[in-house]
Amino acid sequence: VQRKRQHGCRKEKVKATRERILKAAAKIFADNDYHCVKTDDVAQEAGVGKGTLFRHFKTKEDLFLAVLSFAVDTTTERIKAKIEHADTPVARLRVTCKHTLKFFRENKGLFRVLHHHEALKSVKGKADLNRKRDQ
Repeated sequence: VQRKRQHGCRKEKVKATRERILKAAAKIFADNDYHCVKTDDVAQEAGVGKGTLFRHFKTKEDLFLAVLSFAVDTTTERIKAKIEHADTPVARLRVTCKHTLKFFRENKGLFRVLHHHEALKSVKGKADLNRKRDQ
């Protein structure tokens, strides 16, 4: 039982570290051109070592894709939770617009990051982002 509890705590810690890295990266990518972002700066902002950053993300491009995915997932989750209470298509559209705008007002960095997607150089990265966006 204790082993399971320790494993659960470790998973939570790993998840929290990953999210801290993503938030730090979103802030740095939002303020800088993709090619000017240094992984050292992301690690420092997140309060982790560079090795920890690269255990979670193999490359800077993987990190950037994860930040984009995090932004899309976070926005989608928040909007889905709000839409559940809307009973007509027009009401769902209003709720979607209202909460999308609210989310991005509160998370301006993520909005800017989502518009940096042209910085991706790999075809796979662009395909992954387009697939995620179209879901």
